[in-house]
Amino acid sequence: MDCFDSVLVSEQSKRQAYGAYYTPLRVASLLANWAITNRNDVVLEPCFGGCDFLEAIRDRFEVVDQQDFDSHIFGCDIDPSAFLHLSSRMRASTLTGNFLRGDFLSMTPRHFGQTGFDAVIGNPPYIKNDRISSFQLESIKRLTKETTKSIKGRVNLWAYFVAHAMSFLRAGGRMAFVLPGNFLTADYSAHLRNELSSKFAQVTAISVAERLFLSQGTEERTVVLLCEKYQQGNARPINVMYCSNVEELGNLLVTNVGAANNIPEIGDDYSRLTNEQNNVFSGVAKQINAGNIGKLGNVYIGIVLGDKKFFVRSLSEWKEESISDTYIRPIVSKFSYLNGICIRTYDIHAWKLADMPCFFLNTRGKRLGRIIRNYLETNVKHAEGSNSTFKRRDIWHQPDDGRIADAFIGCISHFGPRLVLNSKKIQAANSLYRFDFFSHVSNIERKVLAISLIATFSQLSAELQGRPLGSGGLKLEPKDIMNILIPMDTKKTAAEISIAFKEIDNLVRCSRHEAARLFADNFLFGTIITKEQQKVLCESLKRIRTHRHRE
Repeated sequence: MDCFDSVLVSEQSKRQAYGAYYTPLRVASLLANWAITNRNDVVLEPCFGGCDFLEAIRDRFEVVDQQDFDSHIFGCDIDPSAFLHLSSRMRASTLTGNFLRGDFLSMTPRHFGQTGFDAVIGNPPYIKNDRISSFQLESIKRLTKETTKSIKGRVNLWAYFVAHAMSFLRAGGRMAFVLPGNFLTADYSAHLRNELSSKFAQVTAISVAERLFLSQGTEERTVVLLCEKYQQGNARPINVMYCSNVEELGNLLVTNVGAANNIPEIGDDYSRLTNEQNNVFSGVAKQINAGNIGKLGNVYIGIVLGDKKFFVRSLSEWKEESISDTYIRPIVSKFSYLNGICIRTYDIHAWKLADMPCFFLNTRGKRLGRIIRNYLETNVKHAEGSNSTFKRRDIWHQPDDGRIADAFIGCISHFGPRLVLNSKKIQAANSLYRFDFFSHVSNIERKVLAISLIATFSQLSAELQGRPLGSGGLKLEPKDIMNILIPMDTKKTAAEISIAFKEIDNLVRCSRHEAARLFADNFLFGTIITKEQQKVLCESLKRIRTHRHRE
């Protein structure tokens, strides 16, 4: 038995092992129709899996009057079950040496008896770096030294497939891939995007809002990557487009088969905005003297508990354990528990009345009585080192680092980020971020930041910095938050700012997010930017969020 042999396992286990998510035939057909422009084209599918792409390629050749499939269709796959699909879905004449079982990353065109291909089409495997198999890691090491030096960091397997696929193309060749949404957002993808721009005359990435793989257990967004005219690169920016569903994708591609240069240009970067919208955003940034949030403070994660259920409970649950209030402190365990843009006394009372899990065990600096010792002993196995988080602590049952943040920001949000001032000096768990202002930032300036982050301009900036998730949420890393743009000064008085702060806080608490945003816009920029600029900003934000929220 070689390293590729395995028993046929469940579909879910196979997806985990091979990163295999089979592309719907309707999507595969669109890409095959775009990539194959000549009956003499020779095409490679480097991870054919369920054979939807092979079937689409075969159908496309029939349309261009090519029946000699043996000379024009090639493929490989590491998964043995892929060859069962091959025998059932493709004609017997194609079951020749054209289809190889093995690791694409270890192959060259010579393995297929070719010097190169006119098109490479497919849906590469999605496997995180820490789950890539040992033998594929060896292939990756060789590729990194030889041909993929531009890819850096903890890279998903699909990126190596795309980079390696370029070495299979003849001059003038095309690539068409179905990729995950982080092609447009991940740091390691930036290196790959630059490499593609330098090698192809035109590169187009179309983000599809429709979740194409929901039936296979993933909400990951899809990007269709189209690259044409290999070895004619001019380093022009990737053309990024957005569509709602497969029908819209088809409308973009079907009318432009063989003429991708006619695809309308949407933007000259990866920002998801049109050129006009980009220009207005940049213009407003100058008018309001925008600067990064990072100029006002630092972002860091909340305390790492290690065992949330053990440390965080409701007051009634602690009472059942007979734990005294002496050892209990309020904690923000979820950002969704925070209303408004500041924490008020009655917020904590509301947690108590609703019996919410917002109170954590704090033994720091306290004498341990019999009852608390008994409770800790129920988790004594962690004290002995089975929990890696506890093992790193001097005292395993004391997660509190003693740092009380000035404010909180959520890691993932639906309506956009919100800064909540921590006026009650409570702790936060690592499901959200803590924010500390620099010493020179006054209390009134802190309120201005909370107001500014609600405004359309900064909400739009956050959308451009963050990463949309398959669930429709917006994920922000600490560095993303630090780079969000906000107005750096305001002509408003302290009294005006306090009144506006209270009004916006009340609106957000009532879930009137749009009203809060428009109130912040009018308060901050009412006489600074034009109504037309404001309209473009609102339309830009709506455009991005509509795409992010769409199911």
